[in-house]
Amino acid sequence: MNLSSKSIALGVLTAASVAVATGTATADSSGIAPATAAATTAPAPAAPVAGGDPMSDLSQSIEAANGPMGAAMAAGTAIGSVGGMVIGCPLGVVTGGTLMTIVSLGTLTVPAMVGGCALGAIAVGGVGAIAVGTAMAIPVGLVAGTQKWNQLQAQHAAGVKPAS
Repeated sequence: MNLSSKSIALGVLTAASVAVATGTATADSSGIAPATAAATTAPAPAAPVAGGDPMSDLSQSIEAANGPMGAAMAAGTAIGSVGGMVIGCPLGVVTGGTLMTIVSLGTLTVPAMVGGCALGAIAVGGVGAIAVGTAMAIPVGLVAGTQKWNQLQAQHAAGVKPAS
């Protein structure tokens, strides 16, 4: 099972557990009245595994993802900001700080080059920090949360009470 199918399964399980916990789940979602739905042969819902609380499992899974996700966000922010500054400084120099139109190097003064470099590094570095930090944190958070969810479900299936 790959990461995307695990994430989809986690989302479906979460939605189902919320519906069961709040009592909004119906036997049939086709719009048939409950009395008619009861008359049809529907498989009985599986009994919850002893000690298995889906909302508690979800909460523990999210908590387990916090640390790795934060670390990945920090690393991605550092990498993205440095990379953005490396790209943004020359871009700012060539565009004279406007980051839009290329200016002639013959008309560019030294203070304009320094200012352009600073503006380019700040602008592109900030965007790089956000983009790379987010791109690194989301998959790490999904993997860590899914791993904890699967671990808890395996413990429930084995009849072991998970440690909190």
